[in-house]
Amino acid sequence: MSRNRINKLLSISLVMLVMTVSGAGSAIAKDSDSYVFKSKGMVATGFNRLLGEPLMSLGSFGGFGYSTLGVFNRDGDFPHRLTHKTKRSSLLATYVDDAFLDSFQGDYRYTVDPLSLNVPLRDVPSNVDVTGLNFQKILPITKNETYTQFKPGQAFPFFPIHLKHWLKAKGKMTIKCKKGKVPVVKLSMSNLIPNRFYSVWAFFDSGFTGFPMNDFGPVRPLGGLPNMLVTNYSGKATFKRALNFCPLDLQDGEVPLSTIFVMFHSNQQFGGVVPTFPETGKFPGNAAHVHLHFPVSAN
Repeated sequence: MSRNRINKLLSISLVMLVMTVSGAGSAIAKDSDSYVFKSKGMVATGFNRLLGEPLMSLGSFGGFGYSTLGVFNRDGDFPHRLTHKTKRSSLLATYVDDAFLDSFQGDYRYTVDPLSLNVPLRDVPSNVDVTGLNFQKILPITKNETYTQFKPGQAFPFFPIHLKHWLKAKGKMTIKCKKGKVPVVKLSMSNLIPNRFYSVWAFFDSGFTGFPMNDFGPVRPLGGLPNMLVTNYSGKATFKRALNFCPLDLQDGEVPLSTIFVMFHSNQQFGGVVPTFPETGKFPGNAAHVHLHFPVSAN
């Protein structure tokens, strides 16, 4: 058997071994010239949360996380919490978790407007002027009469968002680091909310230093700005970006990447280098909501 044939078989065996020990949902393949990491997305109802429970360990942050969705409470002012017992037919609404406030705004410099809670996701007000201070509910585009067609409208489809719809989201991630080339990450997603605005973020294991954290702590736009995308009519989207480091082959001084997460912006507004603007009352939970997680690991 030729040396090339032997090397090829050894490479295939290595890939199969790594896939086995990494679990069915993810796999790392590597040789002397490249690293390739693949994993499946994990549907979420918050940052590192699914129906109130942790999704994964975030290194030095452990099971840290917070919910960004609640259940619409028809009989009260505050939404119900999501749990594994929540009916899949439940209507999703805005909800700001105390765990977020404790972790990022521990001195409570920012307060949450009670009127911004328990709002069905389709009814979250949107920015309608250049100052970014005037927000109002945007009606479905087909509700505008001929004489008002120049007014802003909410893109179709605009049906109510229930838990059963939210939990259908799926995704796949591939990270490629090839010798002599820029590292690249690609996300392929489906069953997201159709014709809507999302953003993609990286959470780094910067070393736990205690709460509260400044701004959004170790959260950064994945691959730089812009880090947003718009889903198509069926809820599909792809996101591909170059990286300035290889998450699978860290060099001295580089910080491990724990997870990539994707946020749905119910208020239709992008926050630049931060997911939302707490200074103006926009929080994860009443303006943006984590929908998918993509765990990253070099082990």
